[in-house]
Formats: sequence, C-alpha cells, structure tokens
Amino acid sequence: MRRTYLLGTWVVGAVLLGATASGVRGVEPGAGATLAVPLPGLGEGAAEPVAAGGPPAATRVPPATATATAAEPLAATGAPLATEPAMSTGSPAATETIAPLTNETLVLPAEAFASGTIYDWVVIDTHVGIIDPAFPMSIVRLRYDDATGMNRPSRAEYFYARGAPFGPGLPLPESNVNYQELGVYLEWAAYPRFSVFVDAPTRFLDPTINTNSAGFSDLITGFKWAWLFTEQAVATFQFKTYIPTGDADRGLGTDHVSLEPGFLLFWRVGNFLDVEGELRNWIPISGTNFAGDVLRYGLALSLSHHRAADRYWLTPVAEFVGWTVLNGKESVAFSATDFYVQQAGADTIVNVYYGARLGWGQRIDFYGGYGHPLTGEFWYRDFLRFEARLHF
Repeated sequence: MRRTYLLGTWVVGAVLLGATASGVRGVEPGAGATLAVPLPGLGEGAAEPVAAGGPPAATRVPPATATATAAEPLAATGAPLATEPAMSTGSPAATETIAPLTNETLVLPAEAFASGTIYDWVVIDTHVGIIDPAFPMSIVRLRYDDATGMNRPSRAEYFYARGAPFGPGLPLPESNVNYQELGVYLEWAAYPRFSVFVDAPTRFLDPTINTNSAGFSDLITGFKWAWLFTEQAVATFQFKTYIPTGDADRGLGTDHVSLEPGFLLFWRVGNFLDVEGELRNWIPISGTNFAGDVLRYGLALSLSHHRAADRYWLTPVAEFVGWTVLNGKESVAFSATDFYVQQAGADTIVNVYYGARLGWGQRIDFYGGYGHPLTGEFWYRDFLRFEARLHF
C-alpha cells in the first residue's frame, strides 16, 4: 500500500513537472515561431523577423551601410526580399543572409565547447539514471527508489549507522531491510562549466526485526566543475557533502558527516554511442568503528541520436556500478539475539541496471530502470528507480 502511495506521489509530481515544462519552454528550435531581432541603425523599436522553424531566410543590411531614413520591411517568408537604401555616398547597399534557426543550428563548433560559453546541447545528451551525469546543468529532479532484500544495512555505515547498544542506530540488530526513498534534487549551473546542487531525500524504512519508520534522510549538497569540456567529451570533478539530518535511531541516516570527491565522464563515440562513467570515494568523518571508506565506480552505455524539439524520443541505457568497501565493519543478524560483527573491508559489490529515458523536446524527460547484483555480496537484491527531470 505504501509503495502504491509513494509511486502515485511520484507520478503526480512528474505530471506537474511536465506541465511546467510545457509552460516555460518558450521558443524552441523547429517550433515555427518568429524571433524579433533588433537592428542597430533602423531606429528605436525596429526589428526584422527571423524564421525559427524552416521558412526562407531573411536578409538585412549591415548597420554600417544603413541610412538614417526609414527602412522598408524585410521579408521573412516567400515574398520578394527588400533591402535598405544605400548610403548617400552612392555605394551600393550590401546584404547579409541570416540562416533560419533550426535544430541543425544547435550543433556547436569545437571552440564554443572549449571556451565553456555554450552548452545547450548537453541538456538531453546524458541518459544515465544511476551514475551521476558529468554535465553541469540547471534541473529540478523528482526521484523514487524502491529496494528490497538489504541484508547488511550497517555495512561501513554507508546506508545507516551502527545499531544499539554500541552505536546510535536502530535499537535491535537487523537481518533484512526494504526501503523506499522519495527525493527532490535541485541543480543550478551558475556557469556552463560549474554547478551547485542539493538533494533532499525522504526515506521509508521497512525492517524485519525493528519497527517501521519514515522521515527526512541525510541531506546531500555539492558542486560540479567540468575541467574538460569539448565537443566529444566532458570530464568533471564532483564533490559531495552528506549532512546527518536523518534520525539515526530510526534508520534514517548515518549520524555522521561524509565527504565524497569524484570524477565523472561523458564520451561520445562516433554518432551512435554515448559512454558515461564515474569514480567516487565516500569518506566518513567520525562515526563508529563500523564506518569505513567506500570506493564507487561505474560505466554506462546508451544510444546517441538526434532528438527533435517537438517530438518524443526514447533512449535505452545499460549501467554497471561497483562498490569496494576499503575498511569498516558490519553486523550479520539472524534474529534480535542471534548476530555477530565482522570486518567489511574488501567486500566488493557489482550491480547491473537496465533502463530507458523517455523525453519530449529538450525540457522534460523521464527515466525508469531496474537493477540487481552480479556478485555474491550485495546491498539489495532488487532495485527500482523512476525519475522525472525538468531543465530550466
């Protein structure tokens, strides 16, 4: 029942994001709208219509050759093209053709990427749903996670804190946890190469031995800096800070600050394949003797193809994510009284995730995916994720 309610909440939020996208997307390439471009030298308020969706290109006279007299209207459709009169010196009037704005005009030159001044193309070119995307973006994201079969929830205090009586976590040892999380994520690209973000999840915990709980989990903040930004590849340094805002005694948080530096990569291979990857190191600050460093790494493959601004698109994506616990401990419980503690260092977990991203134009897209472990050690046995993103 709770899963149905939470999934319904996500659906309502996704619909609201979609409605917002339709209201804020404005003029998109290929939408058939007309842009008014002011021309210096034609007087205040003068502008020429420029085709934004495929009509014949308009022409205009460069400002240097324009006169102070009123100019004739410039053609933006199939009518004969008009030009302004030449200057009084008698020199013939020069004309300049303005290409119509289409989807193809969004293909940016390499130097634009190198300078980091233009990055519109990246809005819909990242398809991953598990790996963190390398692109600094301005987005609002609503995400729903559903995981079952978590048999070592206290491992390295990566998910939640060590339990009582020697830790601030759940009052009893726990043998299995199912959980759902509903998270709101906001990222703002202050500059094409740099963004800041905050992730605010709410966790719903369903343990086998302890009582159920629900509430705000640990807050995540951070930034991205794309130190390499080219037409074919983007490489980014990311830094996350995990703030212990969740109640550890209810299984909602770790009860300690954690830092996570990482490197993210996007690489376009030819015209049909996108490769995305990550390497992150989760470092707990303080915590109990259960707390340990966790190295996370991942690789994603997805199809790359042209997406029109006025139609749906669908891209499948496969992701492989691994974790290696470098140190720390974990509790292995069979009941409230039958349990023991062991070292968690050298535990390695590898998961595979199958998913797809569906979008409309360049503002709104949705992701759905399923994952499961490939190794004997695991965080959870089954994992579902749904998310909706609005780009602004």
